[in-house]
Amino acid sequence: MINSSLLICASGVLLDKNTNKISIFEIIDNLKTEGFPLLFPTFDIVFILQRGKDDESKFETNLTIRHNENVLIETKAGVDFKNSYSTRVIIKINGLAVPSPGTITIETRLREKILDTYSFLTEKATGPKATNIS
Repeated sequence: MINSSLLICASGVLLDKNTNKISIFEIIDNLKTEGFPLLFPTFDIVFILQRGKDDESKFETNLTIRHNENVLIETKAGVDFKNSYSTRVIIKINGLAVPSPGTITIETRLREKILDTYSFLTEKATGPKATNIS
């Protein structure tokens, strides 16, 4: 059975070709902005999948990004395990407009089965513009 062990959204993802390790930068888990609509110029989605020995090794998954209940993006993502039982998929999203405060939900599916979901809030910032970052 195909299973997901990670689904995350970040400002940047790097894949080291020498070590085959990924580095994930600036995980997006809650966004506060001065106003809406909020425009994400680019961001990355990473998911890690595992398969059993009898599972197919190459297929497409469905990726959906929702704002509250409204679908903002729906696309397919190719998956190729090659000769492995684990694989990583990195998807770059080039531009996403979030119309109002709410919840962004990212969902990956294989056919009708939900593999994983990831959600974060988008909120209007209040109060002074100085922010404690610790």
